[in-house]
Amino acid sequence: MNINNFVIMFSISLVSISDARAWEANPTDNRYQQGRSLDLIPYHTLHEDITWSALECAATENLALDAQGLPQCPPLSFPARAPEPGNFDSALIRGVWWNDDPNQLLNSVHYGTWVIYMKDGKRRSRTQGRINSTYKMQYRSHYGDLQFLHAMASSDGQEASETQRKIMDWMEFAYAVSVGDIAAHARMGEIDYSMAKEYFSNQSGWSVNYLFRPKYLLRGNSLPDNALGSMLHVIQDSYAGGHAGRNPGPTEACPFGTIGQFRAYQSQDEKKHANADSKQALLETDPRLVPINARLIQLHRAKADWDAQVRPFLEQVFCISASSQPSGPGEFGNGKT
Repeated sequence: MNINNFVIMFSISLVSISDARAWEANPTDNRYQQGRSLDLIPYHTLHEDITWSALECAATENLALDAQGLPQCPPLSFPARAPEPGNFDSALIRGVWWNDDPNQLLNSVHYGTWVIYMKDGKRRSRTQGRINSTYKMQYRSHYGDLQFLHAMASSDGQEASETQRKIMDWMEFAYAVSVGDIAAHARMGEIDYSMAKEYFSNQSGWSVNYLFRPKYLLRGNSLPDNALGSMLHVIQDSYAGGHAGRNPGPTEACPFGTIGQFRAYQSQDEKKHANADSKQALLETDPRLVPINARLIQLHRAKADWDAQVRPFLEQVFCISASSQPSGPGEFGNGKT
């Protein structure tokens, strides 16, 4: 097979992948400086655009606040950006990618492995609960027990409060990493956080550094922003309709609106799910998405106290409706029973 035919067939294979991510992301746009990328993944840089917009808003001084205390960021835009210089790129963007690519495979010839993992993970996930802590992180994140990294339930029938608990446990752990309360060299088995004990007992010998950066590092101390980026990704995904059903109307307890249902991917139609992750869907989502991301960045830069400031803020972001439903496909069902 000549190289041109290989590229065409490989591109088709990539285009056919639809998975439990939200908002398109394109790591080939600002790729790892490890060999030469084939630049085949035809995705928009939506996760990146949300993050860049929030980062710029967070850094703008003297912005007025809205009624919910959020910075009044400019509307989300998609400006053209010059490619970043490989390993000297933004650690925050690397962290935002991590939830979609925790094994760091979207790089050069590793694209093929990423595709194989996704197809195999989708097949194995037809048996609910099969993909657990014995599987690779990519399997777990997209189709298994770590789907809360995408603001989703791991299976149908999970109470919204349980998914919320898992999200908040992850956020507490990642925030502690991001502000240096958990050292990069700490072993997962030594960490006194419920997230580490519940989900990483089989990875007790992993360092925190290895968890977030198993293959490629950026120059300098990039781990804090890697962990913060993962937190931003969870928030961003929670505003995609295929991941969570939100009511934007504020209540006294939930000033940013409520979540009525966390979705579960296994019983969804992949095309309906993908349409809800598109650029058009992003433009139609809650305009508070960028300000909420910006506010978390501000709290992080100030090293705000988790219990006093960060936890209450995130509990409002992931506030559950009093009439919430157990997880399911929502309006994205595949029609199968």
